[in-house]
Amino acid sequence: MKFTYDKQSMGNKAYHLKILEEIGLNIPKWILLPVVFFQVEDAQVDNKLQQLTSQLQSLLTSQTGWAIRSSSVKEDSQDKSYAGKFKTIIINEPFELVEAVKEVVLSDSEQHQMAVIVQQYIEADNAGVVFSCDPVTGIEDMIVEISKGSGQKVVDGAVTPSQYRNGKWQNGHGNIDSLLMKEITHTVQNIKRLLKHEVDMEFCIKQHTLYWLQARPVTTNYNAMVSTDTVNLSSWFLLDQCTEPVAQLIQDLDPAGLFRSSLWDTMFVNDYPYIKMHATAERKSDAHNGTNHEPLNENKTLSEMNMERNKDLQNESMKRDEQAPHSSSHIIEEWKQIQALFEPIFDRFRQEDYSDMTLSALWERLGQAIQSNRQFTAAYMKRDWLIIRRKTVQSLKQLIVQALGENCNTDEILSLFSSHLHTLTAQKASLLTEIKKTYDNTVEHHNEHRNNVTLWKEEHNFQLFMKQFGYEMVHPAAIHLPMLQEVPEQLLHLIESQSSYSAMTGNSQDNEDWNVHAQRISDALPASKREEFARLLSVFRDSLIRTENDDYMLQKGAAMIRVILLQMGERLVDEGLLEEREHIFHLHEAELLSWIDGQQTQIKLHHRITAFEQNKKKNPKITLQWNENQDALIHREKKMWTGVPASPGIAEGEVYVIQHILERSTYSYIPEGAIVVAPMLTPHLSYNLVTAAGIITEVGGILSHGAIFAREAGIPAIVSVPSALKVLQQGDKVRIDAHQGIITKI
Repeated sequence: MKFTYDKQSMGNKAYHLKILEEIGLNIPKWILLPVVFFQVEDAQVDNKLQQLTSQLQSLLTSQTGWAIRSSSVKEDSQDKSYAGKFKTIIINEPFELVEAVKEVVLSDSEQHQMAVIVQQYIEADNAGVVFSCDPVTGIEDMIVEISKGSGQKVVDGAVTPSQYRNGKWQNGHGNIDSLLMKEITHTVQNIKRLLKHEVDMEFCIKQHTLYWLQARPVTTNYNAMVSTDTVNLSSWFLLDQCTEPVAQLIQDLDPAGLFRSSLWDTMFVNDYPYIKMHATAERKSDAHNGTNHEPLNENKTLSEMNMERNKDLQNESMKRDEQAPHSSSHIIEEWKQIQALFEPIFDRFRQEDYSDMTLSALWERLGQAIQSNRQFTAAYMKRDWLIIRRKTVQSLKQLIVQALGENCNTDEILSLFSSHLHTLTAQKASLLTEIKKTYDNTVEHHNEHRNNVTLWKEEHNFQLFMKQFGYEMVHPAAIHLPMLQEVPEQLLHLIESQSSYSAMTGNSQDNEDWNVHAQRISDALPASKREEFARLLSVFRDSLIRTENDDYMLQKGAAMIRVILLQMGERLVDEGLLEEREHIFHLHEAELLSWIDGQQTQIKLHHRITAFEQNKKKNPKITLQWNENQDALIHREKKMWTGVPASPGIAEGEVYVIQHILERSTYSYIPEGAIVVAPMLTPHLSYNLVTAAGIITEVGGILSHGAIFAREAGIPAIVSVPSALKVLQQGDKVRIDAHQGIITKI
């Protein structure tokens, strides 16, 4: 049955329930009988309900029955809740479905448009309702009311529930674990932010598992927040390609200051960070985009530093906008200043001997490291040079057209200009090639050394690689995961899995020296334009080097935070408070502080760790949006797809799919000659692709990390191929023509 995901088709209750489901909240399984289901003759409705009755147990397996719930287009609206007006009926057997649905529909005496929810019924241990504000006064004050058994007793006023407000229990304690209470209050804050109005939500708890049943606006005259008729889920983006969940302690500490940014709201969905830019983000972004870097003063707060930088910003922003395309290139010099300022600090924190420090001393040291990391991130986030890059690209394209004519492909030419950049990623791959040469020569004569990690850790180039890049992490927010130097066997496995070494010279016929192309265009330009072209080209290439290299400092900052936290974890293991040092990442900041203050309260982490590991198995969306069935739009029987050429060349091979771009192990098993298909590519893991024959990504442009790497490696690449992961599957044989952006299944 076809219907659209909107309030008129679903009713308000189902519409909000769908939102909760889409952002990953735990909802009892349900199906919807939309409004259109009932807009036919009664006999047809009866026939469809009888069919559903026969399929109910297979569609919604349940041992405890089903809840048949109303979802009118009038109830749970911004104006009126119609709370209790329409029926909810609990049935135990499928044969009761037909009469229950009819009774729910008939409970609307005013004949509003009605949809019906059929949902697994949860026999709850506890249930309740939570308001994001006081429904009487409208004052922001989260209120939770809980009772034993089903929530109907609470909403019907049949019991006096335990009440939680102002962060503490007012009467009784609700028999609710403190961690569940934190999950409830945190979720309500997120939903309020998402829906843009105060919310009233119902939930139940069964065997320490939280289920969400409903969300609706708080219908008071005090609701000051403006509601939108349709929630724009697509405006929430996964923060910085973070396809790895963020551990609880890192969420609380926010070591880089990105989760509490003034530029966006942050919401964690199944521990994955999503952000939505503020309407004034561009204006606020200017306030973070000063160009001077004062020496680090560890006694000065980040906010104080930013206040000083914000003087005369409006005039500076106007000057930058006018002068950006015509200014000389200070991009690399500016980055070197930032690096010279912070890298010694990060290295000192990472390499310091913490063995004799107490837990309190380590906490103080952690605070200093976080302050330094936030100050670096503030400097990193000042993206004036990106404005310069954008305007430089525009100016370069104009000169290219002037030289070669209107029909030339400016994007392809710019991609040629971005080869041979010698970024850190290229340097890593080159060093990896040298290790591979040594490895092959060694195992040829001494096969017993093949998997001897201890031996290889002593090899010169191996040591050099670890010294230069051992701090590498899969993502700066995934501080709970080990650095490369903690798992050297993964690097050895990567080297072993490559059947040959291909130095990253990028010397394929399709990747001519960029200087040749530059000279050809310069010669075709008027003499008066050649100096400008050379300068713009230099700015363009410098901006790409910075694009690729600055992310490595983010990882180094995250690495120093991890080093200190692991030391704290070891102290807590010694005191018998943690089973493993890595478990520290699953604590709340308040829990850690209580232990630092000397409280010896035992904290059970098993359920928390299990839930986090389950979240790791999920594949987060790049944007939050309706999960409508798109199968009709995706035709695997098609033999040809198109995208944007990012690195020229032609290649054939079998598809190797990388679903989780931050899962280092998936990169270790890429067959030589494979066509790698991924959502996107991250700079610090892309060097693992040196033996790939080609690259296809769902998103990205010619100036993205993956595109820059591919050109350096001489690997044909096509980016911006929507649904590539759905139409191309592991083992498919494909041919990619990265001159024209065409992918063909063979």
